[in-house]
Amino acid sequence: MGLYALVSAPAVWVCAAGILENLEAGYCVGCVKEETNEGVSEKRAALNKKTSALGWYGCMYYWVTMLTNSYAVYLGVSCVAKEQAQGTAEYLFTKPVGRNKVVCAKAVACVCNLLALAVFSGLCNYFTAILPLGGLEQRNAAFTTTLGLFLTGLTLFAITLLASSLTRTYKGAVRIGAGILLLFYGISITAEYLEAPMLYCLTPLKFFDVYTVAISGIQFSFFLLAMIIAIGSVITAQKVWTLREI
Repeated sequence: MGLYALVSAPAVWVCAAGILENLEAGYCVGCVKEETNEGVSEKRAALNKKTSALGWYGCMYYWVTMLTNSYAVYLGVSCVAKEQAQGTAEYLFTKPVGRNKVVCAKAVACVCNLLALAVFSGLCNYFTAILPLGGLEQRNAAFTTTLGLFLTGLTLFAITLLASSLTRTYKGAVRIGAGILLLFYGISITAEYLEAPMLYCLTPLKFFDVYTVAISGIQFSFFLLAMIIAIGSVITAQKVWTLREI
C-alpha cells in the first residue's frame, strides 16, 4: 500500500509538474517559446532551436527524471520506516549488530540501487535519444547528465530518509515524502517562471539541470551542496533511528 500510495496520485501531480516545468522553461520541442530579448543566455538560445538534439534529449530526460525522482523518494521513505510497518523492525534492531550499522547498510544498499537505476536510465537515454539524433554537440554530455541524474536521486533519497526517521508511521512518511517532492517541483517551476536562479539552491531538482550540465558541466557549488545535504541527512537519520524506541 505504501508504494501504491506514493506512485499513484502523487505521481500524477509530479508528472503534471514536470509538464508545466517543460512548458514554462520552453524546453519541450514543439512548445518552445521564442525569446528575442536582449541578453538571452547561450543555454536558452541553443534550446530554442526546434531541431536541437539537446532539446529533444532534454525533453526525454525530464520524463525519465519523473520516474527516477519518485523512486528515490520511495527508497528514502521505505528504507527503514517500512520495517516498522511490516513488524520486522523489532526483530532487525535487536540483532547483535548496532542500529547505526543496520541503517548504514540499508542506506548503502539503496544508494547502490539508485546508481544502478541511473546507469540503466543513462544507457536507455543514449540508445533511444542520443544515438538516433546522431549524437550531441556537447562532449561528455551523456555522462555528466547521467551523473547529475544520480546525484539528484541521491539528494532526494537522503532528505526523505531523514524525514521518515522523524515520523511515527510509515504512511505518514509516505505522505511527507510525496509532499517534499511536490514542493521541490513547485519551487523549480517558480524559479523557471520568475527566471530567479537564486531559488535553484532551494530545490535539488535544479542542482543539476540537464541543459546547464550538458553545456557547462556540473557546477562545483551545487555538487558540494548536494553532498552536504546527502551526508548530513543520512548521518542525522542514522542517529535518530539509533535513539528511537521501536
